[in-house]
Amino acid sequence: MKYCPRCKSPMELNIEKSVSSDGTVKVLYFYRCKACGYRLEDAVLLMKKGDGGYEVKAVEYLD
Repeated sequence: MKYCPRCKSPMELNIEKSVSSDGTVKVLYFYRCKACGYRLEDAVLLMKKGDGGYEVKAVEYLD
């Protein structure tokens, strides 16, 4: 469990997905504090359709 660096309350894991005009799918993982609203990004997955499948790129922010 992650705790908010501002107020020390427990944080909740959230996932958001968006699709850009070129078809790239972005999946964002982040923690949000319910008490103060602080947001902490965890990881991003970028998926782009290519020849015969998807190309996936992962960017990780937290340990």
